[in-house]
Amino acid sequence: KNKNIVWADLSISAIYTHTGDVARVLCVINDITERKDLEFKLQELATTDSLTGLHNRRHFMELGQRIFDTATRYGSALAVAMLDLDDFKVINDTWGHEAGDAVLVALGQAARSSFRNADIVGRIGGEEFAVLMPETDQNQALVAVERFRQAIATTPVFYASTSLRITLSGGLAFFCPQEPLPDESLEAVLKRADDALYLAKRGGKNKIEISSRDNIFSV
Repeated sequence: KNKNIVWADLSISAIYTHTGDVARVLCVINDITERKDLEFKLQELATTDSLTGLHNRRHFMELGQRIFDTATRYGSALAVAMLDLDDFKVINDTWGHEAGDAVLVALGQAARSSFRNADIVGRIGGEEFAVLMPETDQNQALVAVERFRQAIATTPVFYASTSLRITLSGGLAFFCPQEPLPDESLEAVLKRADDALYLAKRGGKNKIEISSRDNIFSV
């Protein structure tokens, strides 16, 4: 009546007469809700970053490979973003690791509201995140990542009566199955996005760089 889901294990057995006819049927129902809840919890712990609620690195790469294989098979576009908080070490050194954790939690919340349900967002390092955007062209990806960057830059994180202003830098790369590069792979696309991220950091931070294979330009 409280609309909670109850998991049950149903066992059905027939009871026969001495002539082999079914005399009755015995049904036994066991409540296994606690066991199923524990299974779901263990699965969540194995696939989710406990701090941000995003995919952890291992699960992100597993999902990413499936998406990459699908894009290859059906010839659909795939956008990849690498994102990194700017000067995160300064926050940890100045305010402590709890403040840094608060920033990461806020970033996870912003990511869930900025990207589509179809997009895969993962925390793949301390303050480094990656996003896979299936069936997304360059303009669509840029709009999504820039929206996320602006949301982070304009929304302070409050910790211990202090307003923390944070920014992030990002790199974008694209997989084009119609014109694949030699030895193209998910790791190769992530590497191009990471190279673009490096240029964003070197170019002043709080910006997005787009890798277009032949040249890299900032936005």
